[in-house]
Amino acid sequence: MPRPATTGGISAEGVPHHAAEELFTSLEGRADTVLKVILNDPDWALTPYWPLGPYQRHVLAWWMAAQILRTIRQRKRLTHQQTEAPDITGLPGEVHTLAQNNPHLRYIVENIVTLALTLEARPWALGFSDVCLLTSGTPVAIWNRPDDEDQLRAAALSDIMLPLDPHRFLLLPGPATRGTDPRKRVDHLMHAKGLGV
Repeated sequence: MPRPATTGGISAEGVPHHAAEELFTSLEGRADTVLKVILNDPDWALTPYWPLGPYQRHVLAWWMAAQILRTIRQRKRLTHQQTEAPDITGLPGEVHTLAQNNPHLRYIVENIVTLALTLEARPWALGFSDVCLLTSGTPVAIWNRPDDEDQLRAAALSDIMLPLDPHRFLLLPGPATRGTDPRKRVDHLMHAKGLGV
C-alpha cells in the first residue's frame, strides 16, 4: 500500500515532535496482527475467522480512520479550505514544514475517534474479487465522496473500501447499499465477480 503523508508537528514551545507518527506506528502494529488473521490462512482465500472479534474490529477501525484522515489528499483539501493562514514564512525550513502540518494534525486529532466509531459500527464484508482490484494513493477509499468538505459525513453516507491485496478487500456498505440489500446489513463474506479491472 502507498505510504500516507508524514505528519510531524510543533509543540506549544516551538519544538518539533513526532507524536502523531508514534500514534500511527502503534495503530499500524496492532492492525498488522489483525490483517495477518484475515490474509494469512493457508487453506482459504477468505478466512474462516469471520466476522472479526470486537477487539480486532476496534483495532482495524482505528487504523482505517487514521488512513482516511492522514493522506496527502486530505492535507491538500484542508490547505485549500484555509482562508486565513498564519504567516510562517520566517521560520527555518524544517520547522516551517512541520508548522504547515499542524492544521492537518489538529484535524486528525479532532476527527479520528468519531470516524473510528463510525467505521466500527458499520457492517463489514470480507470479499474476494475474480479480477484484480483498483488501487489508488488513498489506502481506504470513501466511494463517491473522497473530497467532501465533511469527511465524517462522507464516511457515514458512502460505501468504504479497503483493498487488502490484488483480489481481497474489506467493504463497509453505506446506508444506500444496505437499504437495497438486506444481506449487507450484517457482517458477511462476499464474492465479487465484476469488481476491479
